[in-house]
Amino acid sequence: MARWASRKPAPLCGFTICPVTWDASLVEQANPQQTGADGGRFLLDVSRSGYQANRTGEIDAVSEPSAHSIAVSPTIPDAATQTIAITEQGFVPLTVAVGPGNVVAFINVDLAEHAVNGSGWDSGLLAPGA
Repeated sequence: MARWASRKPAPLCGFTICPVTWDASLVEQANPQQTGADGGRFLLDVSRSGYQANRTGEIDAVSEPSAHSIAVSPTIPDAATQTIAITEQGFVPLTVAVGPGNVVAFINVDLAEHAVNGSGWDSGLLAPGA
């Protein structure tokens, strides 16, 4: 489950950033992988106390150093005033009225990862059941 309230983004330090590993044995490969000269794609898990965990979407691997903005949201202690389920077919309910100061909880009830984003915020990938 992810909860968001409107906040202005600011640069932050001190996050733990880890590459996402996958069960490479399913395709008889070793893990972790190294990208070849043609690059590749990867995901990152980002965490820090006081913030909601975040998984990025796919990031292109390149041979030179690169910088990426990764959206993070502070943990919100307030109870959700609206709850929206993310399903295979979309959002339930499809529309809600959200006022200033309201807290919206998104719950991924699908079997696949999903992300929710809006003007100035991004949930990162929400795992099934999150």
